[in-house]
Order: sequence, then C-alpha cells, then structure tokens
Amino acid sequence: MVSTDDAWFGTSDGPAQHAQATTLRAVETGRWIVRAASTGLSGIVAPDGTWRARSELATQTTIVGDIGPPVETFYLRVGPQPVGLAALAFVVLALIPWRRQRA
Repeated sequence: MVSTDDAWFGTSDGPAQHAQATTLRAVETGRWIVRAASTGLSGIVAPDGTWRARSELATQTTIVGDIGPPVETFYLRVGPQPVGLAALAFVVLALIPWRRQRA
C-alpha cells in the first residue's frame, strides 16, 4: 500500500508523476499496489502496470476492487546487486591508469 499526500502539488502534473512511479514499482516488484492519496489519484495497480481502478484528482471517492497474488519478476530474483556491481566496476576501471604503448 502506498499512502501519499500530493496536496502541495495542487493541480500540476505532480500527482500524476507520483502515480506513474507507483505503476513502475508494481511492475518492478510484481506486486499489486493499493495507492491512497488524500487529494485524488488513488487506485489499484496490477503487477503488469495497469490501473484496475482509479480516482480522479481532487475527488472524494471510495475505490473497491480485488487484488491477486504477486508475480515473480527478474528484479525480485536477482535484486539490486547487479546494478551495484556494475557501478563498482565502472569506478574501478575509471581509476586504473591506462597507458598507451608506444610503437
């Protein structure tokens, strides 16, 4: 569940951008996400990123829907370690002094 207060964004694109982040998190983790926002854009997001139910901005409503079991994803199997290892390798390679061989 994601509980958020996007009121300080007003009617800008901020609440929609936060809602998009929720969509990405659902796809990444393979989990159903229930998003509750005090100023709207609440809803239920499926593991494939589709919004099964969604409220409008600045409306008061109740969202009701079913959620299912989680889905196995690549990220859940390997975790964030490959990204960290790649970053470490990049730093190590950047620190190695490369010398050109003269002919």
